[in-house]
Amino acid sequence: MFLHHEQLEFGDKFKEYRARELYRRVPVGETKEDRIRPTDLLHQLEQCDPKFWSQGQMRRYVEELKKKGLLQMVQGGGIFRSSRKQDTFSERHLYAPMITEIETGWVAASHHKYLGEHNFCEVLDTSEGGGRPDGSWRRPDITLVGGREIPYVPGNFIDVVTFEVKKNDLPLMGVYEAFSHQRAANYSYVVYWFPQILGRPNPHRIAEIQEEAQRCGVGVILAGQEDDYGLWQELVRPKRIDPDPQVIEDFLTKQCSAIRDNLLTWINRGAVVHPPIEGPPTDEDFTKLQLSKEEQQIARAMYDKLRDSGKGWTHFRHSLASPLEDSVIRRVRNAMRDMGFIRTSQGGGLYVRHTD
Repeated sequence: MFLHHEQLEFGDKFKEYRARELYRRVPVGETKEDRIRPTDLLHQLEQCDPKFWSQGQMRRYVEELKKKGLLQMVQGGGIFRSSRKQDTFSERHLYAPMITEIETGWVAASHHKYLGEHNFCEVLDTSEGGGRPDGSWRRPDITLVGGREIPYVPGNFIDVVTFEVKKNDLPLMGVYEAFSHQRAANYSYVVYWFPQILGRPNPHRIAEIQEEAQRCGVGVILAGQEDDYGLWQELVRPKRIDPDPQVIEDFLTKQCSAIRDNLLTWINRGAVVHPPIEGPPTDEDFTKLQLSKEEQQIARAMYDKLRDSGKGWTHFRHSLASPLEDSVIRRVRNAMRDMGFIRTSQGGGLYVRHTD
């Protein structure tokens, strides 16, 4: 976790993902309406994982986050996030926490399928242009290189997604900088960092940015906090661009050289065989998933829940026998999708691929 540009470390007694579970349920702001009562916070946490969260555990994590400057409390017991509006750091300090949120939150929520055992995903800071000066507008701040292996369609598919980061003054120039990246990117975004504690951005400026971004085919993200994807809004989805392959190769060579070996290994790997599924998967089919025995049981429970309810994974994760971490759900979900047990919708929902 980060406080402004400082990365915070947690000792053995505290787990960062648990701190995030609590922190992301605390509202942003300083008014009475922006505070949460400890009893309400505990109720939300118990819904997340009743076996772990208790009043004592919540108190321990609240105190730890207070010591680290992330939370504050008022006399009546209300809890709220500490102010994030200090402007004492540069745009560069936003890159590291945003890379983390893109790797986890954005990729998981995206309609692109970069996660999964057979796919490829790397996110890196490319603001320095790979150490070779080539004009600031040609150097996106953050670049995602995503690879997809599509069942029943031969070949490997690589996407380059760029993110131009701008601080809270919402400059329209950010759209044009992101537009310039389309020369070597399939998708280009401008990410405006605008802390929620500052209130709502000027609606006329937002409308102007959206209109120009749609005209240019640029995506727009409004980030209410640099290290909390739950506070990001994708206002405009970018258009797909197909640059000259040689230009993409030059870009990857110059600015993404750190991942060159991993990318080549992925591209040159053997073909992945996707067995055709004639009907609903059997118990034997679940044993073929490249998962542990425990995760195979989770996959079976997930499949049955989807078959009976048709709900997306974000809605049923807590209705399983035991609440699961997001990483476990993603691993099981991707394995089932790769084997053709389920399919995904553009909005992120999961559905059984066959009916009984």
